[in-house]
Amino acid sequence: VADEVRKLAEKTMVATKEVESRIRAIQEAAGRNIRGMDQAVAAVTEANTLAGRSGQAILAIVGNADATSGAVQSIAASAEEQSAASEQISRAITEISGVAEDNVAGVEATSRAAHALAAMAEELGRLIVTLGGDACGGQAALPDARSGVKALPGARSGKKALPS
Repeated sequence: VADEVRKLAEKTMVATKEVESRIRAIQEAAGRNIRGMDQAVAAVTEANTLAGRSGQAILAIVGNADATSGAVQSIAASAEEQSAASEQISRAITEISGVAEDNVAGVEATSRAAHALAAMAEELGRLIVTLGGDACGGQAALPDARSGVKALPGARSGKKALPS
């Protein structure tokens, strides 16, 4: 009986060591699993942080895109306004040019009329002298008809406003 108790004790001891070995293996595996889970939790936390930052970056990009779009629209509107203003200026310059040409034509016509009038006055003076209207002393009494042209606006000192 003692032999059987000893054998049973040995078997119990071997079985206990085997159970102990298996428990250690389970504990080590559980420890590795815990460390793996901790690493997974850290990785998930970091992924969440990066996802949050990515979301913020995307929102910032969208905001910048909206601002850029608004600026582009503003620039386009300003360009259209400048184009319209340039067209108005061009039309005004064309009108001013036309008015200036009309003024030049008017001045030229006035000059021609003044010369014609001066020539007529001289001719009239000659006719008066010729027809005996020498009552006032002949030609000396009649001033040069062109001398009145000096009094026209635009006449310079010492020069006639219109060519002789």
